[in-house]
Amino acid sequence: MSSHDDTPNLEYSGEQFCLNNPGQITPSPHMAVPKQGFACCGPGKKRYIISLLCTTCLTIVIGMRAEMLSIITKLNNTHVGRHIESSLFEADSAQSCRMPHSRHNEVTGPAAADDHLFFKPSHHRQLPWTATITEDLVENAVFFAYLIASPIGGYLTVRHDSSLLLGCSVAMTCGLNLFLPLAETIGSNIDAKLALIIILRLLQGMAEGCLIPAVFGILRYWTPASERSTLISLAVIGVSLGPLIGLPVCAEIEQKWGWGVVFYIYANLGLIWCIFWWRIVDEKPQKDRNLSKAEKIYLKANTSPQLLFDSTSVQIPWVAMFTSKPIMAIFLTYAADDWTFQIASVCMQTFYQQRYNADVQKTIFLLSFPFLSRSVFVPMGGFLADIVKLKTPMSCTNIRKVFSGIGFGLKGVFFLALGFAKNEVHATIILSLALGKPFLFQLLNAPPIPL
Repeated sequence: MSSHDDTPNLEYSGEQFCLNNPGQITPSPHMAVPKQGFACCGPGKKRYIISLLCTTCLTIVIGMRAEMLSIITKLNNTHVGRHIESSLFEADSAQSCRMPHSRHNEVTGPAAADDHLFFKPSHHRQLPWTATITEDLVENAVFFAYLIASPIGGYLTVRHDSSLLLGCSVAMTCGLNLFLPLAETIGSNIDAKLALIIILRLLQGMAEGCLIPAVFGILRYWTPASERSTLISLAVIGVSLGPLIGLPVCAEIEQKWGWGVVFYIYANLGLIWCIFWWRIVDEKPQKDRNLSKAEKIYLKANTSPQLLFDSTSVQIPWVAMFTSKPIMAIFLTYAADDWTFQIASVCMQTFYQQRYNADVQKTIFLLSFPFLSRSVFVPMGGFLADIVKLKTPMSCTNIRKVFSGIGFGLKGVFFLALGFAKNEVHATIILSLALGKPFLFQLLNAPPIPL
């Protein structure tokens, strides 16, 4: 790059991405770094506490999405009750005017019982795109807002304190959760209730947009290269633990204590987590007064020198980012993994009911195994990657290519095999194998840290 060119250049050295710009300090990727220890062998434990706190926050916020089943059921019951009451009134007032009709015109059975539900059960939704717009908005409003807010969250993570941003994201999401059960009790107009619920869910999605970027933003300062895969894998298993814990727990709490209690429990857990987070965590090790001297020296010696400088002074190379092959590879990889994960999270209940006629309780029980598999094997994948990096001469780039190639190849095979499963047990085994692969971790979660 010539000295008179002021356009930032995004380079990839195999270990880290470097922002090169004249007039800015650009550490060499070949700088001598002290000998790094193996995972879990470095001095201190603060970085592992931070990783576990990230796991907890993701478990709470992602698991919170399971509670929407409760409020949808409540709205269904309210709508059915008012419809029956209205029908009885009309029947009494028009009894003398009722005309005789044939029995074969009557609709009986489950279809008749569900005919007046505001939200149709899953077995009425033969195809996902046949659902009403209102139902889709209630169920997916948080995802629409999350999609829009995620790039904004990434930008804010670069410019502002990541620890403060993560705490505010969780606090706003959980604070808004307190108002969701209240929205159902306001007034008698169901359209007004739906509008208020959709608005609250959109606001929650906007707050959640900062969640994942802020997690990676804080971990970039607290993950030495030799422990990076292990620490990040511990942090991100909360995404799998959320639905694993949330689905059965929400159903049990709703049955014992009522549907509204679920919202208050999750909201209070999240707000309590924020108190501990703000009291314990600082964005950078050098800002932490309670961090041991040995761990501070260890993190400084084994973290990229780029992170020692003020990130707010870095000019973001937008053009170079959108034309960078590594960034495009990470983008496509996340899109593919999120697509399959959301299918497993949202669509498999309908698939089990339509294909195998499985009841709700059995479906929830069986679907817990794929998420359990993912929660167990993702940390193993991070630990395995650190072993390969320490014991072999392979570079980080080659390790990620091998892991991602094996992982996505097997995932594609298992998802194809899922369509040929003879029963729900076979389908659960195949889905668990598809989601529970440790090989995918390296390309999915490790590269954003050096970015």
